[in-house]
Amino acid sequence: MGLSLSQLAKACAYTSVDNGVTLLRRYEKGEREVPGWLPRMLELFRRHGIPPDFIDPK
Repeated sequence: MGLSLSQLAKACAYTSVDNGVTLLRRYEKGEREVPGWLPRMLELFRRHGIPPDFIDPK
């Protein structure tokens, strides 16, 4: 999708971008279970794009 981790965290509605980035890294490393809604949301973004107001510019 071409997003930074902080942009992805914001697009996924994590209220604190820093905490969202930490959680995303833990999901990637397998240190924490990925919540069921996250893969579905990412697939939605992949198919239809991310609304511009969901993210800040890089």
